Amino acid sequence: MAKEVQIKAYKCEKCGKIWGGKYVAKTCCKEYHCDTCGVKTRQYWTRCNRCSEKNDFDKAKKITEKEWANGDYPSGVFFEDGYYWDIADVVDEYPDAEYVYALIPLTLAIDSDLLTNFEEDASLDEIVFEDEAYKMFDEFCKEFNKKHSVDYFMQDDNTIVLLDKAVE
Repeated sequence: MAKEVQIKAYKCEKCGKIWGGKYVAKTCCKEYHCDTCGVKTRQYWTRCNRCSEKNDFDKAKKITEKEWANGDYPSGVFFEDGYYWDIADVVDEYPDAEYVYALIPLTLAIDSDLLTNFEEDASLDEIVFEDEAYKMFDEFCKEFNKKHSVDYFMQDDNTIVLLDKAVE
């Protein structure tokens, strides 16, 4: 047995692509511009790379190389698209660099709260875990993390190291 149905779709007026949603069809070929300087940006972007970087720079805490090297920050820095063990490595490769990003240490591990958060987010009455199950999962996570957690570093967008040559 078959039943005839109608499907409502929307067409982009510029390129003719067909979309299931009106908003997507309306924005398909829309031009986006930086809300700061007005230059054309990629689709859905409201700020160009240059203005975005300037905004990030302006908001970040600035420290000197000496402050970075005093031991309060993890060794290594981030610049462009890469991680470097030392600022000298960045300067060797990018002599015109004026600043780098500090790093923040993180640990990749299983968080037993994920189970709790899942239950809250699911908002389905039939998904309920017993207290004993939570305890077992929490213990499993602790034991797993003792053996398998991994420490790593990420770019700290909130801390910029001004290179000595840029400070002078």
